[in-house]
Amino acid sequence: MTVGGDTVICGEGDEVFIPKGAVHSVKNVAPGTTRWLYGYD
Repeated sequence: MTVGGDTVICGEGDEVFIPKGAVHSVKNVAPGTTRWLYGYD
C-alpha cells in the first residue's frame, strides 16, 4: 500500500490511516486472494 509517497507491506490485521485528500494505492503482492475492509469517517 502506498499513501502519500510512503510504501508499506501490510499483514493480516494491519490498519492504515489514509488522510483526506492523500494520494494512495493498493496492490496485492500475496500469492493468494486478499480481502480489504474499508471504513470512512
